[in-house]
Amino acid sequence: LPALTPRSKSCETAVDTLVGGLDADADTLRAIASMSQASIAARSNTGDSCIPCLDTRVAASPNSSASVAELANVPGSLLVVVSRVLRRLEGHTPGPHLTAMKDQCSSEESIGEDLVSLDSLLQSSGAAGVLLILRVVHRLSECGKFDVPTVVVDGGEGKDVSAIALHDVMFRAAEIGLVPDPARCFLARCRSTSCSECGVAIIRLRRTGYSIRCARMDDVDALVSIETANWKDQPEMRTNRLKIEDRIRNNPQCNLVVQDETGACRGGVYFQMIEHMSDATSHDWYDKEKARKPAGSWIQLMDIHVCQAFSSQLGRPVGAELREFTVNAALHIPGIEGVCAVTRTRAFRRTQKRTGETYEQYIARNGGAHDRGLAFHVAHGAVVVGPVQKWRPKDQENDGKGTLIRYPLDDMRSARWTDAWMTFNETPEPKLADDDCTTVTVALDPNFSPCPAVDDSTSVCCKTPKSVDYYTASSSSDTD
Repeated sequence: LPALTPRSKSCETAVDTLVGGLDADADTLRAIASMSQASIAARSNTGDSCIPCLDTRVAASPNSSASVAELANVPGSLLVVVSRVLRRLEGHTPGPHLTAMKDQCSSEESIGEDLVSLDSLLQSSGAAGVLLILRVVHRLSECGKFDVPTVVVDGGEGKDVSAIALHDVMFRAAEIGLVPDPARCFLARCRSTSCSECGVAIIRLRRTGYSIRCARMDDVDALVSIETANWKDQPEMRTNRLKIEDRIRNNPQCNLVVQDETGACRGGVYFQMIEHMSDATSHDWYDKEKARKPAGSWIQLMDIHVCQAFSSQLGRPVGAELREFTVNAALHIPGIEGVCAVTRTRAFRRTQKRTGETYEQYIARNGGAHDRGLAFHVAHGAVVVGPVQKWRPKDQENDGKGTLIRYPLDDMRSARWTDAWMTFNETPEPKLADDDCTTVTVALDPNFSPCPAVDDSTSVCCKTPKSVDYYTASSSSDTD
């Protein structure tokens, strides 16, 4: 709810009206508006420009895309969608990203109903995006080790009902151009023992001007060209084309690209799964792919490169948005213990000439926040672990060394939940569950009407999602 008013992201739009779609009735909207008042008051007290209160409007035909869009697709209106199942708004026209997907599909393939449903929300919403509130069912992963919140998908008339993991909903929303703000994604679980497997997911979806999907082999030319431009005067620092092809061919789920509304690839992030954080330093920069494990419990960020003209066009550093999305998505993927990277400083050599600091002293000072390269991570939740010797011999700025950083996911979850509750002064902060500090016990009605039947005992695949990607336009190589 605090995200209903603008914060740091320039792609966020001030909200003055909540528009209800699907099952978001007038009472629901009024409850959300009422709970948002503390946040609005807090912003006003700090001098932020905020509206005094939120208006609420329910579409005349809440299942109709045209009826919802008439109210939601105007400045200041946030589309609020509440549903026990993910389903489409009727009569919507496919958007550019969904159309591009259909063009890529073979005649035997079909676009999933989950993507169509999310695209209908995109096409019916305005600049403020969507607040999506969905019923979730907790199920076991295929391996039997993890609790996976899943969302029921209505297949439409004559089609089967299915279920997908909550984190897949987030990735697929990004694939059609509604990029989740994962720092504004929360999960509430029912207190009643009779339906403890049920809960509610609340996700803020933002219109960012691009979509995120898995890289394809036909993206290689664009990815190579973007990296060449970013390392214009230092060709020895570029990733080899054959290595990029290998990543896409042999690790397809871990290469995410930004696609503009014309379908052009405008940048990407490469990462891989590893077993332990220490594996990120078991090989140097040239051979880091040797640490890759198909089912690892850590995510190692490798490289992020974005077309700087595209970032300038949007007025936001898209490379950092990619990093932020990847890190925050890890908070919601079952089985992921942490995120790490071996990054590089931007000013060690210049500073050493003036101060005489060693590399170890330089990266330890202020937790790394003084250096632009390190601050790319530490200013967004990461911590410096230590130096990595002989990481990249051709990196003269850093004497060939790197810096290992990690994102403490448990601490980030706890901090974000606390931050979200800080504005509600009259509401006590709920006690968090020991196993998941993004989960809070709330009183939900155990007698709500059932959603379409789906076998809740079936295990769910919680592998890295099929598709996906967060900000400094001046960065030539954000994560290296």
